[in-house]
Amino acid sequence: MPSNFDCIGLPGDSTEVIASLIEQILPASTHLGTAHSGAETYRWQDPSGARVAIEMRGKLVHNAMPSFAGVPATQLRDAHRRTNALTGTDFVTASVATAGFSVDVCMRPSDIADLPQAGQVVAATVYMVGSLDEWVVQASPPERSGWRGLLGRARKPAAG
Repeated sequence: MPSNFDCIGLPGDSTEVIASLIEQILPASTHLGTAHSGAETYRWQDPSGARVAIEMRGKLVHNAMPSFAGVPATQLRDAHRRTNALTGTDFVTASVATAGFSVDVCMRPSDIADLPQAGQVVAATVYMVGSLDEWVVQASPPERSGWRGLLGRARKPAAG
């Protein structure tokens, strides 16, 4: 059965196959940050634009989300065949104009007869993934304890 990993050239038809992929890509992943819960977030991306965000809790993979690193565009472009560098598997991307923005749609070549052409209508059930590449996590300010911390410096009574 196809998975969301298939749409970016990463075979993912079973838990074992996905676990094997994660073992291969995790060492080449970039650490994005640590949540207050202690969960670590990593992102792997290859030159084709195939990308996987991985959430680790300790040494266990808690979640893995495949996506595509699309380039923002304002015009509809012709579709492209890409090759995942890790597996050598082809996949297809197409920029699609929607109401107010453009998105890149990824698909398996076996799901389409020919590359989509500019101007065609594409009908599919898809899921959307966004990325905040420029977003930087700020450390929380230290908690203050007691009334003094809540009110700031202790105040001298007003002279009367």
